[in-house]
Amino acid sequence: MLVHTQQRDHVCKFCGKAFYARTVLTLHLRSHTGERPYACHVCDFSHAHRILYVKHMQKFHPGEEIRTLAELQRLAAKATAEGGGPEK
Repeated sequence: MLVHTQQRDHVCKFCGKAFYARTVLTLHLRSHTGERPYACHVCDFSHAHRILYVKHMQKFHPGEEIRTLAELQRLAAKATAEGGGPEK
């Protein structure tokens, strides 16, 4: 990983900002696209970054399981197919 060098090969197609890692670019792109893949399965909260989803779960739903992105996406697809909202 090239954190402390000037080499930044991953460039944002929206604003031109460059990043040292593709994963950092992916997180940045969400600020342009509005993608918020970390949706709470208890309420309507969602966020682009996992850490803020985790903090939300710990603060507002301390007894609930913190789910992986794959689990959250599966729940969202199921809710959409059934015409419902977040799982209660």
